[in-house]
Amino acid sequence: MKNLKRQPLSTIAEICEYLHIGKTTFYRLSATPGFPEAIRFNQRIVRYDLVKVIDFIKSEPLKESA
Repeated sequence: MKNLKRQPLSTIAEICEYLHIGKTTFYRLSATPGFPEAIRFNQRIVRYDLVKVIDFIKSEPLKESA
């Protein structure tokens, strides 16, 4: 596992790998109000604060699939 203290900013792929989720699930989560804002360096380089994303997911109640 990656050390969270050494990698404050992560790509979408790194977050998906760490959380064991797919990109579709990540994009669905990122559309949720309160999800941490993306840090954009330009149009193609986007990073997220992994610790904030994990904190957000922990604070969200689980929703059952239909």
